[in-house]
Formats: sequence, C-alpha cells, structure tokens
Amino acid sequence: MTLPDAFNTDTPAGQLRLAVRVEGTERLEALLALKPDRAMMTKPMQDAVASGRADLAELFLKAGANPDATRNAKGSLLLQAVVARDEKMVAVLLAGGANPNKRDVTQITPLRAAMSAQNLTLVKMLLAAGADPYALSLTRDGKRTDQDRDFAQMQTPEIAGAVETEAERFAINKFALAGDYDALEELLKRGLPPDSHDHSGSTALINAVTSGSPKIVKLLLSCKANPNLASRDGTELPLHEALKKRDLRSVIALAQAGARSDVPDASGKTALQLAEETKSYDLLEPVRKQRAREVNEFVSSMTHTTRTVSAPNVATFRKKGATR
Repeated sequence: MTLPDAFNTDTPAGQLRLAVRVEGTERLEALLALKPDRAMMTKPMQDAVASGRADLAELFLKAGANPDATRNAKGSLLLQAVVARDEKMVAVLLAGGANPNKRDVTQITPLRAAMSAQNLTLVKMLLAAGADPYALSLTRDGKRTDQDRDFAQMQTPEIAGAVETEAERFAINKFALAGDYDALEELLKRGLPPDSHDHSGSTALINAVTSGSPKIVKLLLSCKANPNLASRDGTELPLHEALKKRDLRSVIALAQAGARSDVPDASGKTALQLAEETKSYDLLEPVRKQRAREVNEFVSSMTHTTRTVSAPNVATFRKKGATR
C-alpha cells in the first residue's frame, strides 16, 4: 500500500497516522487507549483535520491532543478548518479548547478568515467561543483600528452586524480593564449587557477588579452585573480577586451585591477562607456579613419548604376529621 507521504509505521506516532489514514476508528481507539503522549498525537491529529475527519479529531482531543497545534505554515488546526469551511470540524476543535484568536504566520485570525469566506455560521461560532472582533487587522496590539472597521463593513449586513455587536460587547470588558469609566457608562446606558467574557475568558467585573477600579465595580453592579459570574474556565471569581488585591471598596460592593462567600475558586478556597487569611478585620467583616445573609436565606427557604410540604397534610387531616 502506497501512502501519500512517507512515515515510519513501526513507531507509535506512525501507527496512529496509519490508523487515521487507512485503518479507521476502531484501530485508532485501540491505540489511544494505550495513552500516547501529547507530542506523539500532533501529526496524526493534523492528518485527521486535513482529511476532514471530525470524528477522529474528537477522539484525539478526548485523549489529550493539543487543539492549538500548527501545521507548518498553514496556521493552527482551527484556522485550517475555517479555511476549509468545515463547520463540524470547527465545532469539534472549539469544544476541545482551541484558541479562537490564534494567528498564523501572516497574523491572520480564524475570525478574519471566516469573514473573508463570507461564512456567517463560522463567524457566529467563533464569536460565541470568544473570538476577538478587535483583532481583525494584521497587528498584535489588540486595538480596534480603522482597518478593522473597514474590513467589517465590507462584509454582508448579517456578518457586519454580528461582528459590530460583538465588538461593542467586548468594549465593555476592555473599558472595564482600562478603567475608562465614562466610555463604559456610555455603553451601559445604551443597554449593552454588563455580563460577558472577553477573549481571555475574564468578565467585566473581574477586569474592573484587576484594574483596581472600585468605581467601575460599583457601576457594573448598579447595571445588574452578576457578582457570581466566574471566568470562562471557572478559575476566577470577582470577590476572590478583590480579596487577593486587598481592594476593600470592591470587596464591600461585591459582598453587598450578593457575591457568594462559600464558593471555591481554582485553589479550592472560598471567599470567606481568603478573607480570613488576610488577617484584616476590614476585609473579613463584609464577607462575614454576607455569609450570615446566606445562612439566613437558607434557613428561611427551608422553613418555607417545610410549611409548603406540611400544609396539604394538615388540610387533608382536617378534611378527614370533618367526615367522621
């Protein structure tokens, strides 16, 4: 049997490539069950993407393959799938953790490639996964340039609208991180939602805490930002970050807005535990008060549930007594 390009089928990586190109799913599953290391799966994974085998790519990702591997000068696997307009493959790669903002050697992003292909479905998929609409131009500075706007306006109305809407939503996170109160307030007055994740996975509240802007924290909370919305990967929470920075005004604002004191972050510590570790009465007191409110709410809800469950039984008892 002649293969498209030569590789050693006696090596584990070669056997994986042979399974992808010739032998199929059952053989690949058996090889992946042997737990090959991540580097060994890179080229076979690239073969799966190049051949449009989303089912095999999914198997590799579940086995721990790198979703952001590159294929020579062709860019990331995600970019290749976008260029091929392979919506199923794009969905598999994004679900497997592929970075929607990874550029190729010419600085093209998957989102720009999807827009160039005039593919609204891919554009929406990438935006939903966190593709940054501020990074369309061939620059790395992350700023929204005139070229970005011009490029977006060259698209169909549907694509241009989707990108511009997402750009405004991203702007909330960017202004929160930059500490730009006036610009952020203007967007919020227009009704843009305060809760969203930027391309790094942070929320506007987390960005406001990171920038050391308690005034912006209060602004976002006044517009109903969720004080318990974690970063996309679940490792960061606004109250935890405020405690780590010892930002008293943000801690008070978040606790009063209902930020949970009993939810652990990536380290496994709750906000109450972090507050206790600061050994600061000022930081601990608002978190303790919030914990007391949580306990009272729980007791109240349990009392209400008990009454709700007991009420029909009392009514039934009375009804039976009346018929005797």
